[in-house]
Amino acid sequence: MLRQSRITKTGYGLRTAGIFFAIIIGYLLLRAIPPVGRVFNRLEHGLVVIGTGIGGIISRVTSSESSTNSQLNICSDRLAEASVQITNLSEQAKNISELESLLGYIQEAKVVGVVARIITRSLPETAEVTIDKGSQDGIVSGSAATIGRGHLLGVVGSVNSGSAQVRLVNSKVSSIPAMIINTSRTIGLVEGQNGSVLRMQYIPLDATIHEGDVVVTSGLAGNLPANIVIGIVTSVIKVETAPFQEALIEPLYDDRTWTNVLVLSSTP
Repeated sequence: MLRQSRITKTGYGLRTAGIFFAIIIGYLLLRAIPPVGRVFNRLEHGLVVIGTGIGGIISRVTSSESSTNSQLNICSDRLAEASVQITNLSEQAKNISELESLLGYIQEAKVVGVVARIITRSLPETAEVTIDKGSQDGIVSGSAATIGRGHLLGVVGSVNSGSAQVRLVNSKVSSIPAMIINTSRTIGLVEGQNGSVLRMQYIPLDATIHEGDVVVTSGLAGNLPANIVIGIVTSVIKVETAPFQEALIEPLYDDRTWTNVLVLSSTP
């Protein structure tokens, strides 16, 4: 039975080979006939064109992934560069806006001062900043450091040759003689406390003050000139048994957002 199976497979193989050779011979004979040969030539040309097109498509498909990755990398790099440029432009615009405000204050109030930049900030507990100007630039201890159009940031403390420390108005150890702009020009003492809200103490009981009144420096302390804006009254604290009344003061500017300051060297 095994022998018969081998004979059968051999018969199939010979038959298949015979058919294959017959096809080849028939193909060659047909190509020898001129009209039929031209038809075969056209068919072969068409198959070559189709094969070339398919090969190109396969090549583009296989290369598209690497090309897409390359383009994505380029776009990512450009996006990173654009982000840096936008950040730089935003910082430049902020600096220009701050400097314009300081210049406006100089021109309006006819003051003289030194423009400096904040280079470091301390912890909130101490509420101090370091500026990049010092004694060699004319900075002296006790001078007023202002932001915007004449708003008090703080008072200069220790001074080095090329830098100085500024104690912010909201520092717990800050104590600034101040005056409320009302009919009687009420005086008091503004002290820092937790947070940005300040407290004005030692206000006479007979003084009439209202929410929204402007509080400025009184000019009764050392190098600190008068009429520098500290903030506005947000509430009044009056206790009948107390010898003085108090007021809570809110600065008009957030000192954390400013980089450029003007340290005054003369009285406005």
